[in-house]
Amino acid sequence: MLALHSTLEGREVNYLEVKRTLHTLGFVLGGQWTYAHGFFDHALDASRMVWLRLPFTVIEGELDEAADMHTTIRFGQPFVLCHVYETGTDAQAKVRLLGALMDQFQSPQEADAKIPHVHQHQAMIGLQKVEKAIL
Repeated sequence: MLALHSTLEGREVNYLEVKRTLHTLGFVLGGQWTYAHGFFDHALDASRMVWLRLPFTVIEGELDEAADMHTTIRFGQPFVLCHVYETGTDAQAKVRLLGALMDQFQSPQEADAKIPHVHQHQAMIGLQKVEKAIL
């Protein structure tokens, strides 16, 4: 993980407005959100292993798919994350009917891999675009 310095950190914004703006820049709401916090994510590579993440906490309202115009979020420190996943067949996979509903994805081979310089540069450019669009 590589933490990035940004003027975005600590900024309070309307959730729906910033979600629309970030969507136009290629960001999506990350799948690990809760009612109290989440991440806006942007893939920096075609294999979707390197991500620019914009963490946030909800300071007014609740985060959900039907969030209203009164939901306010505060951005945390942006960072770049690299997950290297194993490719090919999982040698330890077992056929389990119930388990198939729960264990659909392989664990990362390296959950916090080194971030290539090209992606560090891409992340800085992407973050500058976000700052310009939001601030």
